[in-house]
Amino acid sequence: MFDASGQVPGENGGGDADGGATHMGRSWREIDQRMRRLAARRAALDVEEARLLVLAKRAEIHRHLGYGSFGEYIERVLGYAPNTGRDRVRVAEELERLPAIAEAWERGEVSYSVVREITRIATPDNEQTLLEYVDGLTVREVEEAMRGRKKGDDPNERPDPDLEPRIVRMELPPATYALFLDARRHLERETGQMMSDAEFMAVACRAVLGGVPAEGAVPAEGAVPVDGTAPAEGPVPANVPPHQIAIVVCDDCKRGWQDTPGRSVELPPATIERMRCDAVELGPVDGDAGSLLRASRTIPPHI
Repeated sequence: MFDASGQVPGENGGGDADGGATHMGRSWREIDQRMRRLAARRAALDVEEARLLVLAKRAEIHRHLGYGSFGEYIERVLGYAPNTGRDRVRVAEELERLPAIAEAWERGEVSYSVVREITRIATPDNEQTLLEYVDGLTVREVEEAMRGRKKGDDPNERPDPDLEPRIVRMELPPATYALFLDARRHLERETGQMMSDAEFMAVACRAVLGGVPAEGAVPAEGAVPVDGTAPAEGPVPANVPPHQIAIVVCDDCKRGWQDTPGRSVELPPATIERMRCDAVELGPVDGDAGSLLRASRTIPPHI
């Protein structure tokens, strides 16, 4: 990319001291211009991607291509991590009703990082005020300015410290992490949309504290009755758990994985053995229909 002198390829060094200084002046100015053009092109690509994300989600393109969720489609096709993908989709959907911010972004007046932050509180009524407020601010300054605010707030007014997000960091073992991803996927499927961290935690905590499943909850995808038939509609029998998770165990190496949205999480041997203490074993599932065994429980149901 650079030669030994640090010059951009295609540029010649100056002769005397004055000529060298003049050349270096042209060099850094040209680099700056190219960087700004690159930023403008990136903004245009981001805007086009946002429009396509909205169309792709509405068309449920992930179903046509065999992906388990729209989040998995984004992760595999665009290379975004789950949280990044959720933010991109949220921003894209918000911009449908925020034309001033969308146009400023398309013109390259604001970056995606700024748009991501201001759309958290932007409405059609305050979007122009927000654009004026963040003009000239760095991304970090915008992040600080948006904390403690809710939808529709005037950025010139004092923020509410009670609204400032609290950061929660957790280290989870593989089995618990897989359960976390499964639970999130289940709720997103029920609500029909990707959920933010705050939305997921609110629904999950309310379900636990209320002592009942989340409103509209149904057995997790892949849950099967003991006889291996398709799940029946109506109340779940008392001897069948309302939710089940699928664990795939290799017959040869005895390693096991729990499938979650967009990935498979390997579980420790001790966790697999503990799960097998009370499980429904389906037998081989990768052969033809004639080789499939009848599902059986490791603990017989009580009489």
